[in-house]
Amino acid sequence: MQLTGTQIDAIYHTSIVMNGVEYYYGQGIQTAAPGTTHHGQPMERLKLGTTELPTEVIEEWLGSLADIYTPEVRLYEKG
Repeated sequence: MQLTGTQIDAIYHTSIVMNGVEYYYGQGIQTAAPGTTHHGQPMERLKLGTTELPTEVIEEWLGSLADIYTPEVRLYEKG
């Protein structure tokens, strides 16, 4: 409450876990062991399905996004 003057019960964060790795955005695209990020333990877990893509293909695609999703990216640009 000190920072905003308003009671905030939670600041939500979304990530995805594939092949034992949690992928999330924070200072760029990052990885961690599931449930060990600075965001703490998840409040909810949803199973989204499976993929047949090899881990190398997924990591290559995520690497291609690194220049877009940088620590400086502004997710909500004002118009």
